[in-house]
Amino acid sequence: MLKKYLGDACGQMRSHSLLTGVIAALLLTTFTLAWNLTGGPLYNLNDMHTWLNRMIFTGMATFMHFSLLMFLVLDSHRDIGHLLVRELLVTVSMLILFLAMNQKTFAYNYQVQPIVRAMDTRALSAIPDYKSGYSVPALTLYYLLTRGPIYDMYLAKLFCIGCYELLCISAAHIARELPELANRSKWLPECSMALALILPQGFLSAACAAQIEVAGVLLAVLAYILLERGNKIGLVLFGVGASVCTVLWLVIPITALYYKKWNLRAVDILPPLVAAIACCIPGAIAGSGWKAFLSLFACLNELPIAGSGVPCLVSFFPRAVPEEIPEYAYLRALPELDLVTFAAENYKASHYAILMHGMAFACLAVYIGMTAYVLRERKNERITTVLLLVLTAFICVPCLTMGAWQLITVLCVFVVVYVPELRIPCAVILFITAGGCAYPVTGEVMIKPVYISLVSLVALGMLLGFWPGKGKKNGIQ
Repeated sequence: MLKKYLGDACGQMRSHSLLTGVIAALLLTTFTLAWNLTGGPLYNLNDMHTWLNRMIFTGMATFMHFSLLMFLVLDSHRDIGHLLVRELLVTVSMLILFLAMNQKTFAYNYQVQPIVRAMDTRALSAIPDYKSGYSVPALTLYYLLTRGPIYDMYLAKLFCIGCYELLCISAAHIARELPELANRSKWLPECSMALALILPQGFLSAACAAQIEVAGVLLAVLAYILLERGNKIGLVLFGVGASVCTVLWLVIPITALYYKKWNLRAVDILPPLVAAIACCIPGAIAGSGWKAFLSLFACLNELPIAGSGVPCLVSFFPRAVPEEIPEYAYLRALPELDLVTFAAENYKASHYAILMHGMAFACLAVYIGMTAYVLRERKNERITTVLLLVLTAFICVPCLTMGAWQLITVLCVFVVVYVPELRIPCAVILFITAGGCAYPVTGEVMIKPVYISLVSLVALGMLLGFWPGKGKKNGIQ
């Protein structure tokens, strides 16, 4: 009798899952709001100054929280159990990420704060004087986020937290919809989502450092979801995302796997290009000029940001920045580098720039060769192929932040859960990048970029089967 009663109750809950999800979203949002007003992670923010600013910011955080929960309600209303678990995961993870609001890491101090402070007085006209791997649309987005009654650091961090949460939610949605993963355990998307939400990479790069490129990779993932549903508006989203995170132009070969399914034609390259160019117009008018449009390829032609913590082939050249030089290759005063031109005795940033521009051709060759190899290997599952293509593109560009690498870290989590034979190399990538992005406020770097790049290349070789580390379908070797 009790079993029948519970079965009927569960059936009624499934039929009213939309209403139940909305009620749960309201309750969780109300709980979070009450906690933040009485002693939660948003209660003691150092730079709010007034209670009005505190209330405005708390209201923004509450609205973002409720919006994410409603996204879950509208996306996953078929099973109330899964929906409630996902809503709880998002709520708990947001409370954890909110703890980082007052923290400033090495990445924030050296990558974000200088341009934000420059735009405080000169607005968008400060962009041309700021040399970085950020594109003009990305810097414009920073400017828009930091104009308001609230201290700019908090607004930028809140935005990046929301993007990171939505990135993990979207990845769980894709995993649930992939046909080749449909026969796996029905709770695997929730397990993957829970692991992705608590990654130290997300906590340190989105919540602490507010690295804006996470917004670009989020738009690329949303574009993938729309294209899978036959909606070509996803091409426009991809263009906007690629204007913020310029390395996304190099993941276009993924369309070679799906151009028939998505019904793509050559003319479909125009919508993303037009969208990206349109995002450059405000910065161009504000003073950047034609360089605003060239910034769409900033990841290819700019120097790596100091202490980015992101694996890349260029990091094997020691930089004239103490944090970037490994101990075993620390360059002191050297003899003339060029006996013909009598170059300076010390290794300087100008020498590094020359080496890097030469290295760009080698990186391009590696990118083309590796991409062709991955596309030729048809035996891999779709999630593995996408990871390999994205990882190849990201390693071969010199200028990225950990905000962009959130796409790879989230992909690695899902591969660890869904593809057991690849757990070792993906776990290696997660471990090494976690150490790379964890910069204390003191200005010290836990793991030098050259070590991160070396270990990541070893893991990439494992994924490709070039050397031991990749397991078999029936277990790990």
